[in-house]
Amino acid sequence: PGAIRSWRRELKQGAQAAAMATKPPSPFALNGELLAAPSAQAVRFVVAANVGSFNLINCSTAAHKLAVFSARAGPAGAGNASGGIPPELCARAAEVIVADLTGAPARNLANLIWAMAK
Repeated sequence: PGAIRSWRRELKQGAQAAAMATKPPSPFALNGELLAAPSAQAVRFVVAANVGSFNLINCSTAAHKLAVFSARAGPAGAGNASGGIPPELCARAAEVIVADLTGAPARNLANLIWAMAK
């Protein structure tokens, strides 16, 4: 009986871990990762790994961070921070904007447009 209980507990823990592994990160958690990113490369890594789960705020934050890193690098360090906004980020931004044209907050749209202009 003790071994069966232990086995059931391990099975249940394994199922919970598998469910958590397949659950996409929350937009709030993604924004935290983007804001904490220390470099353009780190932002690009978060984008590449999670862009399908991004909402408009995440798109705006990622684009803004990339633009800021690029501006800080200036012409001399442009190779390290530039590369523009990843095409998959632009596509996801367009997708979430079109999905909710009337509900997209103006501030997020303005930040996204500013970042794309940089």
